[in-house]
Amino acid sequence: VTRRAVLLIDSTRWAVQTEWKPEDGAGISAASACTDQVAVAVNSSVIVYFEVQQNVLKQVAYRQLDKAISCIDVHAWDVDSGTATHVAAGLWAANDVCLLALPDLTPVAAKLSLDMPQETAATLSSSPDGVISNKNSGLPRSVLMSTLGGTPYLLVGLGDGCLHQFALAVGSDVTVCEHKAIALGSGPLLLTPFINNGKQSVFAASDHSAVLFAESRTREYSDKRISKLIYASVDVRGIKRMAPVDSQVMPMAMCLVSDMQLWIGQADPVQRLHVRSHSLPRWAAPHRIAHCEPLSTYAVATIHSLDSEASWAATAASAGVWEGQALINTNAQQAKLLDSEVRAVLTAGGPPAEIGRLSILDSQTMEVLGSVLLRPFEMPESLCSLSLKYLARPESAARAAAGTGASENTLQSAAFSTAASGNVQGWLNNAFVLGTSIVLPEEDDARRGRIIVCVWDSALQQIRIVGSFTAMGAVYALVPFRGMLLAAVNGRLLLLGWQRRASNGEAGVAARSKVGSFAVLAEDTDYELVVLCSQQTQITAVSISTNGDYVAVGDVMSSVSLYHYEEYMLPPAVAAATSSISTQQQQQQQQQAAGGETAGAQLRHRLVPVSRDYSGVWTTAIATVPPPLEQNRERMYPEPIDAETGFLARQGG
Repeated sequence: VTRRAVLLIDSTRWAVQTEWKPEDGAGISAASACTDQVAVAVNSSVIVYFEVQQNVLKQVAYRQLDKAISCIDVHAWDVDSGTATHVAAGLWAANDVCLLALPDLTPVAAKLSLDMPQETAATLSSSPDGVISNKNSGLPRSVLMSTLGGTPYLLVGLGDGCLHQFALAVGSDVTVCEHKAIALGSGPLLLTPFINNGKQSVFAASDHSAVLFAESRTREYSDKRISKLIYASVDVRGIKRMAPVDSQVMPMAMCLVSDMQLWIGQADPVQRLHVRSHSLPRWAAPHRIAHCEPLSTYAVATIHSLDSEASWAATAASAGVWEGQALINTNAQQAKLLDSEVRAVLTAGGPPAEIGRLSILDSQTMEVLGSVLLRPFEMPESLCSLSLKYLARPESAARAAAGTGASENTLQSAAFSTAASGNVQGWLNNAFVLGTSIVLPEEDDARRGRIIVCVWDSALQQIRIVGSFTAMGAVYALVPFRGMLLAAVNGRLLLLGWQRRASNGEAGVAARSKVGSFAVLAEDTDYELVVLCSQQTQITAVSISTNGDYVAVGDVMSSVSLYHYEEYMLPPAVAAATSSISTQQQQQQQQQAAGGETAGAQLRHRLVPVSRDYSGVWTTAIATVPPPLEQNRERMYPEPIDAETGFLARQGG
């Protein structure tokens, strides 16, 4: 089909079999074909319908319309039959689509108006992209009839990037079951059908292109079963046209064309998000969640509201037993005292008490594998999953460097040791770290908190608490960092490491005791959490984000501060003066270290302030911004992003 004629060409001899030209030299403005059926728009407002019969192009019918035709389509509802039963035409000056029955081009009774549906208009009018009125300003640029998921659809793409979808019931007559509209982009839409993984799909080419397909499930609408359309965005911007390509080299491929480029590729299989929910007790509120992919587990920190002794008993029973002693390292008698303290608060008639809880869930079945309760008035504030690197104590490193022959401690019991826990190459792998705050009833702010290190023992089906660190404030944020741990504690930024203990750890062995069927206190007798370095922030640090060696800290009232992590070696003389080794041992070290200048030096850590935002805005969270995709650069937030650190503060009140 050209602007001046419709040609039927023999593909073997490349000779014209039949040629049809409009009368009076009128031009052809739009055309569409389906196997042996052809429909063209002549002189802007006349539709002429042809059929190929016995290798001859024959005119079957024509119809004069009241308005000029902008686009036309003839496609079969039933792909297997390959015979079209209707012709769809979009009109320039009218806000509707004309649907004609074949072969005589009789208009159908169904009203296909492009007025915006009320629910869609309300959604689009509140979108940040701009207001779209109920009388849509866009005109039809592309129309397509296709059966998606067993439901006949009439799709109309407008010049302003809006796509209208009409779900139809096609029989002896055509009725509209549902009408929806969605804004895909800001430029004209061109609709092209293609087959993807054996299923009918539609490519909507625009400045923000998308692929339309139907999900397998159907829903009921007005006594009809309708398949729902899914829109998958395309990661190539500015597509002008799309055409399906099928060859031995690239089967079931597609060709995409923009102003200056051409792509040939295949569509990736679309993966749907499957959602499974886990119901919590009505008195439990989820607070933090962390995922450990190697163990296929989730750690969920919840807050339980206790309004009666019955709710307290149910909460303790759901965690197996009262396990306060597991986290506060006390005996059973002290645990009973804390239990009585909770009951005293409940019977005092004041506001409902709250208690924190840490649960381990299976990521596949969402089954609660184990739970442990925090102590009264202790709330979970932060939670993360990480692997901690084993660090030697500075004096141990000095002795090793000086050749003193200091022997390592050997743990003979069944405690949580390097071999028993499955650690490899000096790492405490797959641990969960929980940060808490403790606010007593007579206090306004948290003056104390804890950082609790625990692991899930899949063999024994128990939570093992392997370490605990007492902080002078609430632990609002925890972030893994180079095998260590960054913690925001009130107005300070702490860098903590999993470091060897100073003694043989006999006290830790004595404190080890089983408390219930779901949790056990098994503090590591070789290693503990220690502060490697700290840095004062501003008022209250609530968020941490890292990018390489840079650490950004968000303050609730003082915006964001940036720090740089550095490692340095402490000179041997200074290291010897600050260690607990005797003077005789120090002299022995210095004599044995004469062969090297760095012998006896100790590795130290520090966080160096780099910059700070002095705007004083309230900050709730900060994040590292990855390099934006080319198609997203114009949609990025206009504030600049630091090229070296890649940080951008998210402000909030």
